[in-house]
Amino acid sequence: DQYLKTRKLFQGKKNSINILEKENEKIWFNNNIVIKYFKSEDISKKRVQRYKTLKEFVPKLLDHKKNMYSYTKVKGKIFSKISSDKIFQKLLKKIDALHKYNRVPNFSKKYIHSRCYNFYHKKTLDRVKLFYKKFNIRDNSLPINGSKKIKLASLLKKIDWNELCDGKFSRYHGDLHFENIIYTKKNEFKFLDWRHEFE
Repeated sequence: DQYLKTRKLFQGKKNSINILEKENEKIWFNNNIVIKYFKSEDISKKRVQRYKTLKEFVPKLLDHKKNMYSYTKVKGKIFSKISSDKIFQKLLKKIDALHKYNRVPNFSKKYIHSRCYNFYHKKTLDRVKLFYKKFNIRDNSLPINGSKKIKLASLLKKIDWNELCDGKFSRYHGDLHFENIIYTKKNEFKFLDWRHEFE
């Protein structure tokens, strides 16, 4: 309770960092160090292991213990605050370099398809349900960019999940969206909060 009260006190203060709170993990900032804590020792251990293949793309790992690890705080802008075609093209090249990695297991197409289907289809639908439950709302017909009103469920039905899941394994980040990408003062990219496994 005291921890939550303290977090609330500091929210909105100057230089405060916007963090999506999660029940089983925490994050602290101490000068130029970021400390990540996980309730699960397994998640922390796997993230440290994955760092070895991602280290040229993510912040430098400083230390790790059973439930936590620390890394260098990266100075720069989150990519969601950047509006530049030139920098976006540069980002795409960096992501392409991330995915070019040949030391991955040679799994069958069936196995890859089932893992991808679980990740993209099942996880998407589960998160939508969780969102509706958490905020006590239902799927409503809403206009998108001036189009006719449409429900999210009808949009999700239009996705060809089989085609989406027809892929091959490569090196990956696991949660690579613009809030997890820092464009540094040295004009480089660093990818934050990599996932411990493809789940």
